[in-house]
Amino acid sequence: MIHSPRSAGEFTVSKHDKETITNLLAKTDEAQRQMDGRLAVITRTALADILDHKELEVVDRVYHIDPPRYGFKGPRLTVEPVPDKLVRVPPHPYTYQGENYLTDTQYLPEPPYEAYLRMAQAALEETGRKLLINSSYRSPDYQALTFLTILALYDFNVPKTAQRAAIPGYSEHGTPSSLALDLQNVDGLPSDKTPQDFEGTEEYNWLVPNAGQYNFSMSYPRDNPHGVMFEPWHWRHVPSGDAQFQLQ
Repeated sequence: MIHSPRSAGEFTVSKHDKETITNLLAKTDEAQRQMDGRLAVITRTALADILDHKELEVVDRVYHIDPPRYGFKGPRLTVEPVPDKLVRVPPHPYTYQGENYLTDTQYLPEPPYEAYLRMAQAALEETGRKLLINSSYRSPDYQALTFLTILALYDFNVPKTAQRAAIPGYSEHGTPSSLALDLQNVDGLPSDKTPQDFEGTEEYNWLVPNAGQYNFSMSYPRDNPHGVMFEPWHWRHVPSGDAQFQLQ
């Protein structure tokens, strides 16, 4: 049996839950390798072909987390269906600690992608450094999987995970009209366990004064009012005329 929450909105993790989460993440990691990055846009029907019933129950429990219980003070956004038209962004090579890797294939709407291309070209011309996309659009179920991935990375510490990974309906990666991109450089920063190391990069120092020219803003600066950890890699594209989405 999947361990039930102690109260509404709480997410508890039993020993059996840990085993279930570890197994489902192994399955989705393998699916990611086989799906050309399309796990990020996965629907529930497709996910049900990968996970068993108990694993899907754990994914469903993520949807019922109450973010304010864990200190999140930001707005509820929306759970939107996967858009029909998305641009495929192929993998890009990078190096981290002497090892060679590829970014995941990304799928995102055309407006934020075109804005990213303009911004990345300007950064390259001015600094000689490449800005890569580490993560972009995520379907609701993939956002739930992202929460579980970070949960496992943080040794199943739910409060700590909730400061970094949003649940579906609260993530700027799930709003195609004003989409957030997680950026990285060719040195593999930000790293998984210490992502705030991106703050010390030349790319970040360029983004702070320049990203606004391309309608990108950093959603979670230091001491932000949303109860989210400082995320120097997370930049939201806000189309011209939609200034109400800007987070100060």
